[in-house]
Amino acid sequence: TGPGIPQEIRELIFTPFFTTKEEGEGTGLGLSLGKSIVSRFKGQLSLREDLEVGSEFIITLPKVKK
Repeated sequence: TGPGIPQEIRELIFTPFFTTKEEGEGTGLGLSLGKSIVSRFKGQLSLREDLEVGSEFIITLPKVKK
């Protein structure tokens, strides 16, 4: 239900310490840490963007063999 992520910052959102918040409001580590954790499990964290609808983050993990 949000406004979406502008094109000019989409490439930066997974960068450590990148934030659009005011100073003292966040560290800019959430998405970079999330992507790092998902990567450790051989997965992917990606962004699907539609400025008319909003942003959607997708986590894809490989199937675990038993």
